[in-house]
Amino acid sequence: KIIGVITGGNGDRIANTERLQCHIADRFNMEPAQIQISTPGRGERPGPDPIAWLILGLSREQARYLLDCRALVSDTLTVTFHSYTPRDTGFADTYEGLTIPIEEGAAVRDTFRAAVANDANISRFVRAHRKEYPAYMTSDEAFNLFVTTIRVQAIWLLGQLPRGAFIAWNVYFVPPTQDLDHLATLRSFFRRLVVNGPHGVGGQASLYQTPLRCKVCNGTDHPSNLCPLEDVPGYLEVTHETVDELLDISR
Repeated sequence: KIIGVITGGNGDRIANTERLQCHIADRFNMEPAQIQISTPGRGERPGPDPIAWLILGLSREQARYLLDCRALVSDTLTVTFHSYTPRDTGFADTYEGLTIPIEEGAAVRDTFRAAVANDANISRFVRAHRKEYPAYMTSDEAFNLFVTTIRVQAIWLLGQLPRGAFIAWNVYFVPPTQDLDHLATLRSFFRRLVVNGPHGVGGQASLYQTPLRCKVCNGTDHPSNLCPLEDVPGYLEVTHETVDELLDISR
């Protein structure tokens, strides 16, 4: 993944996107539509220039070529290129099955925190992989801090009839490490969590079994601030109205 920062152009967002696609496609004898353009996350753009774009659809060799060139110049705009490795978003997964009203998000959050606090695998993992936490923290303090970072977000999903729309919960954590292999292991522990509703009621949480795949977020981190649908007016992360669009993007 690389970022292109545009200078010049006419300030027209759509026109500049098309120019950028054509600019890169001409260099590699590609169709412009093969170049995928998205907006990088806030705070992750190189330098103060706001006209920055995440560029996908290139081979490793093509991306390396652009990074080595550092810039492409035309009559209308100049594009400088920067390597891009997004920080992990801390998205654990999407869960369903808790028969708790959407207004009771705090109860769901506390339910997941309690389940994580009692999970031996997650406890051992965080105690062993905590480079993102201050060095002076003990392993117990680091794990307790990790538990307090867990948060949830209610989303509406549209199931097949006769089920219809239902509530699911996205679960997030603040990553104790940015090692992607280690975080893949941590997510595998989350997917094996046994999460019962508060006080033995409210159902039992289970993973939502239809993956929400997004080319930009690569599935496991979706929804992230890199999702292309963030540019759609009124976009509110994953809802029953955007699931089909996300699946279409991934095909």
